[in-house]
Amino acid sequence: ELILAPKENRSRSINQDELDNLQRGSFWGPLPSTKKEIELIYHKLKSKGWDVEVISGVDATETRVKGIEAPKILHMATHGFLFEDQEAVKRSNMISIDNKTAVANPMTRSGLVVTGANNTGEGKILKNDNGYLNSYEASLLNLRGTELVILSACDTGSGDVQNGKGVYGLQRAIRVAGAESLI
Repeated sequence: ELILAPKENRSRSINQDELDNLQRGSFWGPLPSTKKEIELIYHKLKSKGWDVEVISGVDATETRVKGIEAPKILHMATHGFLFEDQEAVKRSNMISIDNKTAVANPMTRSGLVVTGANNTGEGKILKNDNGYLNSYEASLLNLRGTELVILSACDTGSGDVQNGKGVYGLQRAIRVAGAESLI
């Protein structure tokens, strides 16, 4: 079955103008069709007898996502990000400027936005929960035995290309975390 959603005015990706606004304290905007997407999937799976848990809104924190334990299916619908240069990562506040090794790691420059990212953009950073689940952090998730991960966000197929090693980004992270299949 194919579900067609109306065209959204809001992209799930961040462009340079939005990045500049984010660095001035602007917010990640809501994605109205994402809620509809989740509701449709929830009702479809429930009608087929699946035990489904939805984590959304203020509950969808980085800490909560990191605590997920090997679901059979994981569907994540949110904003995605890819910072192509290290300076953009520094300006975003999502990694301490003092941590030069982390800023240089290509796995920290892509990922998903969760609850709390707007606080980070304003400089109100919570330890271990800055609202950005970067690819390095995603690679540490417990997805062993997870049959399918669906990433419904822009830039989830992007990353830093390393000669002879492939693309370092969210797709690699999800596979390293143990997922069997990825869309």
